[in-house]
Amino acid sequence: MAETDLRKITIEKVVAGGYGLARLQGETLLVPYVLPGEEVEVEISERRRGVAWGILRSLISPHSERRQPPCPYYGECGGCSLQHASYPLQIEMKKVILKESLLRLGGIDRPVDIAPSTEFGYRMRMRLRMQWETDRGLLGFYRAQSHQIRPIERCLLLPQAGNEALPQLIDIASRLKYKGLSSIDLLTLPDGDVYIRLLFENRIPDSAAEDFLGLPHCSGIWAQENKHTGSHGQRAGKDHAQLSVRGIRYFASPECFFQVNLFMHEVLLDALESAIGSHGNLGMDFYCGVGFFSLPLSRHFQKIIGIEENPAAIRLAYASSAAAGIGNVQFVASGVAPYSSSYKGQQMPDLLVVDPPRAGLSPEVIDCFARTPRVIYFSCDIATLARDLRRFMNAGHEVVNIRAFDLFPQTPEVEVMAELRRK
Repeated sequence: MAETDLRKITIEKVVAGGYGLARLQGETLLVPYVLPGEEVEVEISERRRGVAWGILRSLISPHSERRQPPCPYYGECGGCSLQHASYPLQIEMKKVILKESLLRLGGIDRPVDIAPSTEFGYRMRMRLRMQWETDRGLLGFYRAQSHQIRPIERCLLLPQAGNEALPQLIDIASRLKYKGLSSIDLLTLPDGDVYIRLLFENRIPDSAAEDFLGLPHCSGIWAQENKHTGSHGQRAGKDHAQLSVRGIRYFASPECFFQVNLFMHEVLLDALESAIGSHGNLGMDFYCGVGFFSLPLSRHFQKIIGIEENPAAIRLAYASSAAAGIGNVQFVASGVAPYSSSYKGQQMPDLLVVDPPRAGLSPEVIDCFARTPRVIYFSCDIATLARDLRRFMNAGHEVVNIRAFDLFPQTPEVEVMAELRRK
């Protein structure tokens, strides 16, 4: 049997991904579930490309803000990685990660505050995975660094109504032997209504949506095939959800993106409106979803164009604008890259708002809109944000402000809003 490689180290800081960083004889060592300044004993588990990876084996000198993780699945479920830190310490660690990442990756040196959130029960949208043992379904999340599922009975990040639906979700799927059911998307609203999307690997069983409609708090069900998630599939109950933010009634569904944190919607819109400043003729909103930013932007511009490739989100965006009596917003069902390619040579917007997925913006999109006077960039991926801000800066913009919002407590992720102006 190979001898275990145990080392005593001191953690310098926590870096992107929530890993503690230490130095080991000139080698960089990354360890999960540790905190800055802690002296710990770790087992070296892997070395690759000049970086060693360690497993925490014992705490020699724990941080004063270390706590017992409140979730019984912590360390097995791959969803959270900061529950062992008090919430104030989580915010401080994220500030360090954000500041250092922006400086190292984007050459941007600015102080950044992070607006805190309620730390549990905040997650409006959530995807759970199904796995089968004989005739019993297991519902849960992927384990860290794995596609194996850790079954759960409840999740502390879910609002209460979402958690109350979980046991019966499992019971119905198991009783009806819906073994093709692979994933479940939950949308839990502030009023406690729950909307559910069932994703099947193959043909949807007859009446699947109706079978699940009796779940607690459930107002609407979608049943779709994974490979055809843009299609209607089966539906039962209400056709869409509704929630009001800052006087605007939004329509939403489990198949469309919506800002995930129930408690931060107004904070995000307040930040956007404070950054808009003067009014203008044309504003654009890329990756607009159901119009979360587009609709309040309409108060400041003569015309808003929202770009979104999900046709279901476009339908709901138009329904939201109609319900709000907003007539100066045009939504376009298109990917941002092809839209930008076709837009070359046309009028630059006075303001461009972007909220892209983790991949960020392509260089072609940035080049196409490089002459836009003002850009507001939302991102939950610091690395691609820093890269894209550097591209905008190289094209003649300067970063005038950066704000951050803790949309994802218990994880190392943070939402950032960067304001750019053309020099």
